Order: sequence, then C-alpha cells, then structure tokens
Amino acid sequence: MAEPLTTNTTEIDSAFATATERLAERERIEAIETARQRHEIARVAARISEAVCAYLADLGRGGEFHLAELTGAVLLKVGTAAPDSPGRILRQLRRRGSIAYTVVDRSASRYRFDGFAVKQKELF
Repeated sequence: MAEPLTTNTTEIDSAFATATERLAERERIEAIETARQRHEIARVAARISEAVCAYLADLGRGGEFHLAELTGAVLLKVGTAAPDSPGRILRQLRRRGSIAYTVVDRSASRYRFDGFAVKQKELF
C-alpha cells in the first residue's frame, strides 16, 4: 500500500514565491529590452528621415529622382540600414504632410519632389 502524500505548504509557498519573482524579473528585463529597441528604432528612423530630407533639399523643388537614387544617397549618408527604409520613410513623411511629391512613373519608381510643408505660425 502506498504512503499518503503529505504536502508541506511552506515549501509550496516558497516555490511559488520564487517562481513569481523569476517571472517578474523576466518581464522587467523584457520591458527594458523592448524600450531599448524602440529607442534604437526611433533614433535610426530620425537619421534616415534627416538624410531623406537633405537629399530632397539638395534635389530642389521640381527635381525628379528614382527611388534607387534616393536609397543609395541615404544609405551612403547613414551607413547601415534596411534597403527599403528610405522609401518607407519617404512615404511616412508624405503621410505626415512634411513633404510633397508626385509619382511620375510608378513602374520605374520615379518621383518628382514638390516641396516641403510650410509650417504656419500659431495665431495665438
């Protein structure tokens, strides 16, 4: 006949507390890593955005460019970045209303820079 199981609630409580502490520590570390990643992504996006705007400023209003030209110029300026990042940032700047451009030939990825947004002074 098997002996009845006895439970020591102190050991169970201690094991549960330890597991809970480990989980909380793991979640804290993951939160810190996520915050670091977000900060790094924002920093890189800002550098790419600045390089895109510099390229467009040098090009001038009415200047036409291929996306590959923009990408090459931006990657030379910022160093390492994902190859699609300059195009993504270009579209993001347009959605935000910071820049304007016209798609001249979508199949050739050719664009015309129409200018930067002019910020209006607040009336108050």
